[in-house]
Amino acid sequence: MSTKKKILKPLTFALIEEGRLAEDLDKAITKCRRELLDHVAKYGPPATAKSKAKVSLEITIQPENADDGSYAVTGIIKTTVPGRPAVSTLALASVDQDGEETLFVRASGSSPDEDPRQMKLSTDDGRVVDPETHEARPREPKPKRDE
Repeated sequence: MSTKKKILKPLTFALIEEGRLAEDLDKAITKCRRELLDHVAKYGPPATAKSKAKVSLEITIQPENADDGSYAVTGIIKTTVPGRPAVSTLALASVDQDGEETLFVRASGSSPDEDPRQMKLSTDDGRVVDPETHEARPREPKPKRDE
């Protein structure tokens, strides 16, 4: 009959949950790093200048059974990654082609360098808005290519 001896070692981080907590912490750090880099790539440095990813590790050691001297060692990993940054779009009130009061904003595809306050506006279907009359100009036909 063989008796197996349990080998006990002093508590270290590497031994909590037989090392799985340390592995999970590494995975959480990798996940946060990747998500933060993706976040900055998607929204750009100006909008994400104060963004941060956070990995928190909480280790709690508490007596479990006073009679046998056992303790519970608990590790909790929490991650926080940035969400979509707040954005705002400048809109100007004016009258649309149907005579109704509406808000005009820069159409997608127009230059982001153009400030709507410069009155370089267009309707949602891409027609340019006249800066003086605030009316949508008729679409200009595209020039034909010589074949």
